Amino acid sequence: MTAKATPSSLVSFLRFLLTALLVLVVSTPLFSGRGSCAQVTLAWDPCNAADLGGYKLYYGTASRNYTFTINAGTQTTLQVTGLNEGTTYYFAATAYTTTGSESDFSTEVSYTASHGPTSPTANIFIRNTTTGANGVWYMNGITVTQGVYVATIPPPWQIGGVGDFNGDGKADILSRQAQSGDVAVWYMNGTTITGTTYINTIPPPWQIEGVGDFNGDGKPDILWRQTQSGDVAVWYMNGTTVTRGVYVATIPPLWQIEGVGDSNGDGKPDILWRQAQSGDVAVWYMNGITV
Repeated sequence: MTAKATPSSLVSFLRFLLTALLVLVVSTPLFSGRGSCAQVTLAWDPCNAADLGGYKLYYGTASRNYTFTINAGTQTTLQVTGLNEGTTYYFAATAYTTTGSESDFSTEVSYTASHGPTSPTANIFIRNTTTGANGVWYMNGITVTQGVYVATIPPPWQIGGVGDFNGDGKADILSRQAQSGDVAVWYMNGTTITGTTYINTIPPPWQIEGVGDFNGDGKPDILWRQTQSGDVAVWYMNGTTVTRGVYVATIPPLWQIEGVGDSNGDGKPDILWRQAQSGDVAVWYMNGITV
């Protein structure tokens, strides 16, 4: 992408942005059963120009060659998820005006995706389906280093996935009430529940199958499956607000979704399947909601 000429009202901002763009490595996923990937949060100081329209973040796996773009709107922090662990990513930001003029790129920063130096592997979220007790195993490779109790939630509630739904750089827990179909998010600070938010109610034949950024906006979306018809769909999310529901495909119910994660290293979530009778395992390589 070639940036447009810098709007005069943003010159002072960009001079500062060239040295002020920060990269913060955050949020080890709570559990790995759904195919978690590395993530990073970037932040920058705001521009106070009257005609500021917002900011865009560009990134890719080659310096100054950006294959992904996220429109951050007017927010000054943005979490990028679904990064392939061990891969180096390059980031740069631009600002744009209300009339669509866009600035030059900021100074480029790079980040080698990982789950952090003190936690080389994802931790595991555990749940007692009889009592509703929940906890986290902190892992060092395949060794459990510590077990921490989180909370007890009545058994009709089920864990659907994990993702940063409030943009604070920390993993939150998506849950579903199996009988009523209510969907909610537990906001987490490590293993401490700081709050909950109701999202919506969906009839029980639909089940949450995982969480992933399917539209590339840096925010976690929700993957659904209708267990009777085999329909697969995605909720595009803006935090805990459903912005759109999109049909993906219909697959016979004997095929079951086992996880969501970036299986081919393109920075996009893919879907892992298993055939319940034959035991066959397969992966859908995804480009958004396109197989």
